[in-house]
Amino acid sequence: EDQQGLREKIQAVNDGQPSAEAQEVPDEFDSMTVEQLKNLCRERELKISGKKSLLQERLRESFLSPGGAGADPTETNAEDLTDGFDSMTLDDLRHSCHARALSDKGTKKKLIERLR
Repeated sequence: EDQQGLREKIQAVNDGQPSAEAQEVPDEFDSMTVEQLKNLCRERELKISGKKSLLQERLRESFLSPGGAGADPTETNAEDLTDGFDSMTLDDLRHSCHARALSDKGTKKKLIERLR
């Protein structure tokens, strides 16, 4: 399958934020090869190192974040400036850093800076 077809399927799977139960259901990322996952990570400017499960986690987080599957990762708009990090708990910020393969150590202010 070509990358465009895979992106369309992933976008269809990720329309809206699924419930916690729905997140446990297999999705398109589970059927992709490591090379396909790495290509999608490159397109979204995500790290490409790590095991297949880590690549899948990064992509799921990326596709569920504001902007979603159709967003251009290099495009910035006014909505991006209100990212919601300020209202997140310290634990939520740490989880977000971990999902993006960033260090989850430091103060709330440092975590927010790292995520932005």
